[in-house]
Amino acid sequence: MRSFISFLIGLVAATAAAVVGLGISVAQQDQNAQFAFLGVSLQADQHWIVAGAAALGFLLALLLATLLLIPDRLASARRTGALSRQAQALEEQLRALREQYAQLQGGYRNLLEEHQRVMGQVLPPPASPVVPLVPAPGVMTGRAPVVSSVGAVAKNGSGVSTPESASVQSSSSPSS
Repeated sequence: MRSFISFLIGLVAATAAAVVGLGISVAQQDQNAQFAFLGVSLQADQHWIVAGAAALGFLLALLLATLLLIPDRLASARRTGALSRQAQALEEQLRALREQYAQLQGGYRNLLEEHQRVMGQVLPPPASPVVPLVPAPGVMTGRAPVVSSVGAVAKNGSGVSTPESASVQSSSSPSS
């Protein structure tokens, strides 16, 4: 649009300069002239003939400039319309995606709540560890008893170690 307006301003300025120049030359000649066009003969003052020719030239130049610029203006209008429709389609897609995002967020929250509810039903709440207030009898408070069945020798006199004798030995011997 800016180039079109600047072109028209330049065209008007050039035409005005030509009209002023022709006006000065015609003003110096004060004669009647006979003009014949397509078999029609016209006798008029030379001033009016030159002014009419300048006006006709200006109108033809304006028409030609407009006809040369119209296809570009139409293409620009088509591009603008296509871009506008594309922008509207993208805005519609964005709106749909936002709605879908809100639905998915709500579904995710519901799923998370359901997961927490199911986990609460399946797993019991964590119990606090039971700490005895008084140590058990025979357990020293400073050391923990170590019981091992590996390499234990039965005291039954046979010299052969058996698992039963090792467990009997570990349960019968006092912890030290």
